[in-house]
Amino acid sequence: MEEHEVIANGGHVVRAVELGAGEPLVLCHGGSGWWGGFDALAGLLAVRVRVIRWEQRESGSLADLEALRAHLGLSRFALLGHAGGAEVALRYALANPELVSSLVAVSATGPREAPAGCRGLAVPTLLVDGTAAGAVGGAVDGAPGRGAAGPGSAPADVLADALPDVARVVLPGAGHVPWEASPGSFGWAVLAHLAR
Repeated sequence: MEEHEVIANGGHVVRAVELGAGEPLVLCHGGSGWWGGFDALAGLLAVRVRVIRWEQRESGSLADLEALRAHLGLSRFALLGHAGGAEVALRYALANPELVSSLVAVSATGPREAPAGCRGLAVPTLLVDGTAAGAVGGAVDGAPGRGAAGPGSAPADVLADALPDVARVVLPGAGHVPWEASPGSFGWAVLAHLAR
């Protein structure tokens, strides 16, 4: 395990930890201070890829991610975002598609409309959901692909419709943190996607 401290915009220090070897995969967590929640995920995926997890802050995440990329000298890398981190990963990919080799969005949260540019994003994307398809905050109206706010309202549904090169995996009952409840299935799905 290798630890880094990167100076980002305004002198903010971004902490990062690397584990494993191979193609780089940068993990974007969903909540402030939650990067420790990626410990088990990093261990699961580091058998095949170079996993980089970093401590993101609420504001400045895209600039901090770019500072981290430059510090590590990554010319191309994959991004995995969990919950709100999926939106950070997607926005980075939209702004820098030439740098992102692959995108994985896990239990995506975020806007009810796809960000501008999604239809033209030529980055292979995997959507992973550990709840029922279309779940919004755990509430489902019983119809596949329909969330509590109506058809296509869940962020994963929106992204599945908007992105041109997308695959979707639902791991029933695996919950919001699917690598904990279903590590084998989750790890297989992510590693197979990254190997494309």
